Amino acid sequence: MNLPDGTLTITGREGFTTFIKKQLQVRFVHLQWVDYTNTMRVRVLTLRHFQNLLQLGQHLAVCRHYLSLIDIALPFTDRDPERPSGQCYLIPDFDSLRLHPGHDEQAAIFCYFGQGIPSEPSLSAISLSFKAPTCPRRALGQAISRLKQFGLDSRVGFELEFGCKQTRCDTGQVKEQVHQSSGLRALESFMLPVLCSITDALESVGVPIEQFHCEGSENAYELVTDC
Repeated sequence: MNLPDGTLTITGREGFTTFIKKQLQVRFVHLQWVDYTNTMRVRVLTLRHFQNLLQLGQHLAVCRHYLSLIDIALPFTDRDPERPSGQCYLIPDFDSLRLHPGHDEQAAIFCYFGQGIPSEPSLSAISLSFKAPTCPRRALGQAISRLKQFGLDSRVGFELEFGCKQTRCDTGQVKEQVHQSSGLRALESFMLPVLCSITDALESVGVPIEQFHCEGSENAYELVTDC
């Protein structure tokens, strides 16, 4: 929930305890966030350590670089890797708690990128309030809230685009293949059953797919999610 002063209030922490009691096989907790480069980032904590953080009223601290590109190969980071950038906290949004698809021993939670020390860190508190002025997740929630003030609803979809090549079993060399944007022959060559299997897998974990097709780039394919 967004408050008028820009403070975010998180509830539902008591649901985590209930979740763990039902999912006794869980051993790890993924703290996930999406940065400004649309990269999914994660810190994987042992369940024991995550529960300790909750009991102590603490949150995992990370460098603010993790809202953008931080890889060592990039010029900025490579030239000045020790440059200070400040610290933020991964604040779990417990409403997003779920089992990691395909890995029942792991739970996943999306996080806000909180600034400063949360004002209500106690585990016993019903709600947690904090500032998150640079958090992409908070910005999206704020935009949705403002649209609702005008009686507008939001529907968001996205595309998954990737490349795939077929190799020869005997030599390992890449096979030459027909490829055209939205071409049928390109699908029929070998990708049609692959894309059908990918679609079935995504649908099975609650990601509805509208369509798939060949993209314009060589060996590129695209799946479009339902918004």
